[in-house]
Amino acid sequence: VIVMAGGQREEILLLFDEPGTYVISQQGIQGMQFFDMYGHPHDQLLATITVHENPNKEGLPTVPIEQMTFTPGYDPEETIDATQIAKTETIVFSMGANRDQAPFPQYYINGKAFDGDRLDFHAEPGQAVEYILINANHNVHPFHIHVNRFQVKEMGSELST
Repeated sequence: VIVMAGGQREEILLLFDEPGTYVISQQGIQGMQFFDMYGHPHDQLLATITVHENPNKEGLPTVPIEQMTFTPGYDPEETIDATQIAKTETIVFSMGANRDQAPFPQYYINGKAFDGDRLDFHAEPGQAVEYILINANHNVHPFHIHVNRFQVKEMGSELST
């Protein structure tokens, strides 16, 4: 069982010992944050995974999973020096709660409605860019990056001690 807040993401590696059909489902979120309002999903099937037997065992990992090393981001001995930073950009995440407007809730980046087809920020290959992330609503609002290495330099807020 994995319990996550609305919008939170988690990377998982699934290993199935037996052939069969497996399901991943969302359950028990009624009454949490915005999920009880205006048609948000309740219990539902998220994915069906069918595992077939592989009689010749080809393609299976040659190293047991517990011996594998996963190294996202930078190695601990690496660091981005301030002189390497080409530019600094501030990104303000915020939410709207207009129940008469779809989608509900509304998500904004620097005051503009989120649009998955719009590119707001750009860096050249190999360029170090400093992003200052601000959560304007003090609620769970995850930020995540796909593919690109990153390094967290500082965390905090006026709410942290």
